[in-house]
Amino acid sequence: MLFNPSTPPGYEVDNLERLSLSSIRGVRVNPALWSKQEVAGRIVDHEGLLRMMRRCAVVGYPVSFLGMDGYSSMRGDLLGLVSKVPDCPVLVDHYGFNEVNDREGDEGMEAMIGDLRQVERGGVKASASFRSMDSRLKEEAMVRGWGASEIWGRHYSGIVANRLEPVFRGLGGDKVMWGSDAPWLDLLGGGVEREIEYMREWAEGGRGRGDVMGKTTRDWYWGMERGYEG
Repeated sequence: MLFNPSTPPGYEVDNLERLSLSSIRGVRVNPALWSKQEVAGRIVDHEGLLRMMRRCAVVGYPVSFLGMDGYSSMRGDLLGLVSKVPDCPVLVDHYGFNEVNDREGDEGMEAMIGDLRQVERGGVKASASFRSMDSRLKEEAMVRGWGASEIWGRHYSGIVANRLEPVFRGLGGDKVMWGSDAPWLDLLGGGVEREIEYMREWAEGGRGRGDVMGKTTRDWYWGMERGYEG
């Protein structure tokens, strides 16, 4: 479920209890909603969100923070919330939105890896990778007249090498999960087969990589296989 910061403090927790009966097993937080909805106060002090995180800490549901504006924009709030509710599982979600590029020494990625190493129940969901296509790749595709399969094949080759692999090496397979772009790629004209091809090849290339493709998600969202234990 998506947390709504404009609702009364207790409403979202009650809503989570209801939705849990319908197999909802996690909460998403979009930090951008605080400004869009003109919510008073800082995210880190929001009582409704703190209540939600305390409840999720009890039942074991992850609270994922959408990185729409990059990790650096929410870093302080995320770490502040973790310091107040350290037992709550937290994820940096929609990793594809983060300002990570193909240059070595990317500060945003290094900061994220360093922070999540220190958070016992912290991890990354590498989703929305279709959002981060390199502008140079787009330009080359136009010049060369590449089709969707060629474009997305090159894109995911870069995603694996420059995003997923460094995070996997930095955090380990038990803190990283892959979120497929399949529905969006269908809407954008194809490329699903290239995503599957590159991710399967990567997963089979080393110990622990296969966990990123499924096991880690099941371990974090334990309610997908178990009943609600409220």
